[in-house]
Amino acid sequence: MIYITNLQDKLKLFEALASPVRLRIVELLHNGDEMNINELAKSLNLTNSALTMHIQKLSDCGLIRVRLASMARGTQKLCSLTEDKLLIELVDKMSSESFYEAELNVGQYTEYSVNPTCGLANMTQLTGELDNPQAFSYPERFTACVLWFTDGRLTYRFPNRLLTYQHAKELQLSFEIAGEAPGAVENYPSDISFYLNGIPAGVYHCPGEFFERRGRYTPDWWFTNFGQYGRIKILTINQEGTFLDGMRTGDTTLDDLHLERHEDIVFTLDCRKEKGLEENGGITLFGKGFGDYDQGIKLRLVYTQDNKPRGELV
Repeated sequence: MIYITNLQDKLKLFEALASPVRLRIVELLHNGDEMNINELAKSLNLTNSALTMHIQKLSDCGLIRVRLASMARGTQKLCSLTEDKLLIELVDKMSSESFYEAELNVGQYTEYSVNPTCGLANMTQLTGELDNPQAFSYPERFTACVLWFTDGRLTYRFPNRLLTYQHAKELQLSFEIAGEAPGAVENYPSDISFYLNGIPAGVYHCPGEFFERRGRYTPDWWFTNFGQYGRIKILTINQEGTFLDGMRTGDTTLDDLHLERHEDIVFTLDCRKEKGLEENGGITLFGKGFGDYDQGIKLRLVYTQDNKPRGELV
């Protein structure tokens, strides 16, 4: 999913979609199958040279990927969509007094249990050695911009800033995530489980690790056969249930989290191997300065409130 909060940052995307031909290309690729240039040109009744310009615009904005593949009749360019959803936040309907936000770097976890392959890195270098779980305890981890592991879990703690006269309405978490495979493997799915305050909050079936192009913010020194970018995910929980990118994933509601106790909001990502799931991939988390989205793990807590008691400080 492409999550858009600033329209100016996505002018290339809007320009790319402002064409009936390019919209038709997106429709043709929407079923998830790759198509080569010849197939697309034939479907659109265009010459290959005319089609190339449209493909380039869609590729430049990150909406499709183009890869070279060796076929029986020579090398062909294969096209596919990089994302299956666009979410545009046009305006914030809530006033600044009806929600609060917090953001953690990916290295600001409070608990960890990881096994190789694993590692962390900041904007300029690796943190410790590759595949050394002990590096996850180093103080430098707080500056990490990317981390990965194939087996384990991480836990983050967000402050619960609700006051006694405020009542939670919706909790949102957004983060950029991909799978992690032991080696450079294109298709290696991961089942990544999420928990809020220890309660199951859905599973993301991630298709794999994405490294066929460099992430928009990924620094030049980063290894080409490592994960380059992820997909932004939005986990939402309200009184109706739990949702991932707007799709219902469970029946857990806000009441089950007991936020009125004013304890920390605990978020856990889990891909521990279980019997029968040894081939399940791992997790790569992208933070500021890495991947396609310049953000860490963001929390937004929407609330309603009673009349503020006299003398109460906000």
